[in-house]
Amino acid sequence: MVLRNLKDTTNDIDIAVSDKLYNELLDNYNCTFELNVDGYDVWYIDNIIIFSNHFYKEAEYDCYNGYRIQTRNSIKILKNKMDIIKGK
Repeated sequence: MVLRNLKDTTNDIDIAVSDKLYNELLDNYNCTFELNVDGYDVWYIDNIIIFSNHFYKEAEYDCYNGYRIQTRNSIKILKNKMDIIKGK
């Protein structure tokens, strides 16, 4: 969201990953379960990196310095889903 100028700062990094990377992260890092969104588990590593394979294929992306980042609309859709689930 910082890259999209939706926030000035952040305390964590949210990433959507492929199924392969999702499994590699779970197998190789001390991951802590955060919540379930639409049947997909969301995990974090060291309270900094939050990841899931949810939304990886469906999200809209733009290219930013060679990296795929979600569009503003795509971020809004996902954040709204997460806020509803967390009861915000």
